[in-house]
Amino acid sequence: MTLEQIAKLGKIEPNNENLEILSYYKTACGKWLESKEFKNSNWAKKSYPPLLNPDEVVYEKIPDKHAWMLNLPLPKNYDFVLFGSHAAGMHAALPGFFTLCGVCVRCIIPKQMDIVQEGQKGSFGCYCLLHKKLLAMKKVKELGYSKKSYLQITNLLLDSDAKKFYSLINTSVAINIIRDPISVLRTMVTLPNFADEFSIDDDEGKGTGLFLSDEPKAIFSKNPIHYGGILDKNGEIKARILPELNAIPGWLEDREQVFHDGILYDYFKDNIKELYIKQTSDFAGGRGFETMGELASILGFDKPRQKDLWLFEKHVGEMKNLLPITLYANEKDELFSNEIKTNRNDKNFNKNSAKIVLCTRFDENNRLKPERDISELFSLPDPLLRVFVAKPSDAVKLLRSPDLLKKAQLYIEKLSCEVLQKASELETNRKLFNENDILEYFCNNEKERKLAATLIKEHLKYQKQKALDIVNCFKYYKEFEKMCFELDGTKL
Repeated sequence: MTLEQIAKLGKIEPNNENLEILSYYKTACGKWLESKEFKNSNWAKKSYPPLLNPDEVVYEKIPDKHAWMLNLPLPKNYDFVLFGSHAAGMHAALPGFFTLCGVCVRCIIPKQMDIVQEGQKGSFGCYCLLHKKLLAMKKVKELGYSKKSYLQITNLLLDSDAKKFYSLINTSVAINIIRDPISVLRTMVTLPNFADEFSIDDDEGKGTGLFLSDEPKAIFSKNPIHYGGILDKNGEIKARILPELNAIPGWLEDREQVFHDGILYDYFKDNIKELYIKQTSDFAGGRGFETMGELASILGFDKPRQKDLWLFEKHVGEMKNLLPITLYANEKDELFSNEIKTNRNDKNFNKNSAKIVLCTRFDENNRLKPERDISELFSLPDPLLRVFVAKPSDAVKLLRSPDLLKKAQLYIEKLSCEVLQKASELETNRKLFNENDILEYFCNNEKERKLAATLIKEHLKYQKQKALDIVNCFKYYKEFEKMCFELDGTKL
């Protein structure tokens, strides 16, 4: 086969750069594409057929850019796909529940903003990022840290290469988490966002994070939590200190995060062989223990342990938004002084500091690195909280210096109380609005009601076919459905 023929079959633009890359693989591509194995396989029926045999490819030896061009599926280092809308529990309860069952590794399709921050762009950039992460995931599993792993899809890619991107994901085994759409909107309206500065970078080269001299109470005032979704006159989203119902139009415009299950089903429907649909309430109020046990029997991961039953009964959404936080404990820093006495750009700073992580019992460290748990050295105000060291040598630094250990203990105790206080404030804000407020808003705003009706109808079109019993249990959705018919004559 000629390079031009290979490019045409792979739907590749035959420019000089692409043809030059293809020339490296010409012989192997021709052999595979002309073989009976390819012509008689399902690969040949794909919209973007792989130009090399995926079963024989050594992904570590092919650059991610080349793998994308060759239409190679993402490295299958995950056991199943978990997909659905934001605010369905996949960024809050479910990661912790899976961790408790030994599924400690997940790979998330990032938002466009995060892709750009990594120096990439669009579906191609997302593929390259996931290619690297999935190869790293393989190493973690080979080391025995986790028996199972999953790929999470809660963000929707919308560029011209999205169809190709989704065709390169193995969705043969998939779990779809669904929730009453009105409850989804209520959660998004009351969803806290954090200033970029609040992100605690885990960059040992720069030594960024919290330090003993930092006042814990000032962390949240310097880096205020805010609420988004409100559009100004120019169509730009503006942040607010407290959640507002006027954020609803902004969230309806955000197809990347919400109400996109129908679009994802369109991409996946021909490839899914095993589909399990669960609703968010299956994991709430202690029901998660039973639900995770059921999924464990089907998918082969560890069943939840009886001793962890109490954890499945906890609501940790707000605390999950605040943790983990990293502390660099250095003897030269004076406690709560707000005075910087150490050079944080010094390459030896981290070497001389004990790196400590405040997290919850749902953090993957609890299963991946239990030997690094030093919680017994600290007085923690909530049993959900745990303290880990980044490396065993960090524990040695603490134990060899009673003064440093005392400082770290006092700091973590105070920081923990501030986290709990802020979590309580977020919980109060979350309760400012409920689903009835969302329904009242739609009753009084025709334009937004009609837009929501269109989006939700598309969002639930396959779930109504495959899990109508669940959809019929969505109380607030059924009220919205009735409202749309009575006011607009619209059938959902």
